Amino acid sequence: MNAEVKKTAQTFRSVYMKEKSELNTLKVKRKIINCLEEKGYAAVDCDNQIDMVNREKVEEFCKAAEKEEQATVDIVQPNRDSLQY
Repeated sequence: MNAEVKKTAQTFRSVYMKEKSELNTLKVKRKIINCLEEKGYAAVDCDNQIDMVNREKVEEFCKAAEKEEQATVDIVQPNRDSLQY
């Protein structure tokens, strides 16, 4: 899983490096979430200020789970201190 987290973090590394001094702003959080969306990740911020992107993947997972079918989904949540995966 650690390798997957590192790969995911690379998705928004350029935003992180460019905006390092303003990471806690809503503007930068949106940029990071948008980067994750473009790469196909389901993502949401930790402060519940930005709508989840690629939520369809989560909805598909829930539908499969209701039918007791096997399914997986990854949800990424970048926050101030780390990347929740």
